[in-house]
Amino acid sequence: MEIFEQSAAPERLLTKASLAFLENEMTALLARIQEWDLNALVPSGAITRGEPAIQLANSYQPVLYEVTFRVNPGEAGRVYLRAFEATAGVALTANRLKAASDECVGWSSDPTEQFLSNTPITIFEGEWGQPYGALFEVWKAPSSGGAERKLAERTFKIEGWQR
Repeated sequence: MEIFEQSAAPERLLTKASLAFLENEMTALLARIQEWDLNALVPSGAITRGEPAIQLANSYQPVLYEVTFRVNPGEAGRVYLRAFEATAGVALTANRLKAASDECVGWSSDPTEQFLSNTPITIFEGEWGQPYGALFEVWKAPSSGGAERKLAERTFKIEGWQR
């Protein structure tokens, strides 16, 4: 959903009205939804069976990547990526990676069901032409406020941003 308002007025009346309408609609919808209803709404192929998985693909230039992962948080909440230099454990792009990948994905009480998420990311640490190992992790943050937990991890060879 996107709201685009170019009003010079600081009140942002259209934005406020749109958000109030959506909140009212979604609150009523969420009050009636069961777990199986949510699964019926996702696109074909978005739910698979198996183990959690992370894939990393090069985008149109080094340092730009497409991350695709399949996980099942087991409860409502958000998932996000963390990355570390594989040998020293130094966090990579820590201030941007979580925001770039933070997303609400499906979930199920069946741990064999895995839900799709994908996001483009940029890794800023390192240099072009000097690959190194990076550990990527998928974490969940439950809506219930419970403890965050790692869902999957995998190491890839990547390059960093050329400055």
